[in-house]
Parts: sequence; structure tokens; C-alpha cells
Amino acid sequence: MLVPVSTFAQKQKGNKPPKNPVKQAEKEEREKEKSLDKEIKALKKDFEKAQSKSTRKQMKRLEKDQRRHARHRKPSLWQRVFRKDPRKKGRRRK
Repeated sequence: MLVPVSTFAQKQKGNKPPKNPVKQAEKEEREKEKSLDKEIKALKKDFEKAQSKSTRKQMKRLEKDQRRHARHRKPSLWQRVFRKDPRKKGRRRK
């Protein structure tokens, strides 16, 4: 005698597509950038260790000077033209 047997297929958990592929891609991109930053930081550290003490001091001083000069740089033309406050110099809004 033949008895009908029903079998239920079970879902496999490992083969699911990601819920939001855009978010997944952004997350992978952030992880890549983070690992790249770590590699660059390590290479920079190795480069600085290879320099003499006086050269390292000079590099440090120049970096500080660059940061100081960058703070006093005038805003770009785009920022000056489309400034939000109409009382300031630049494009006037009505």
C-alpha cells in the first residue's frame, strides 16, 4: 500500500539576499576606506621613523605652519557669492 508522505522544504538561512543592498555597499565602502586609512597611517609612521631627528622636527613645524595658514585663507568664490547672511559681502538676496 502506498502512503502519501509530504515533505516540507526548509529555508536555508545562509542564502538570503541582503535586506538593503545600498546600505550593504556603503558599509563595505566604509570598511575599505577604514582599512586604507590604517595602511596609509602605518606607511606614514614608517616613513617618519626613517627620517633623522632634525628632519622630523622640521616636518612637524611645517605641518603646524600649514594648518595655521589654512585657517586664515579667504573663503572660496562659491562660498562668498552664495552666502546665507545677506548683510555680509557677496550676493544680495531679496
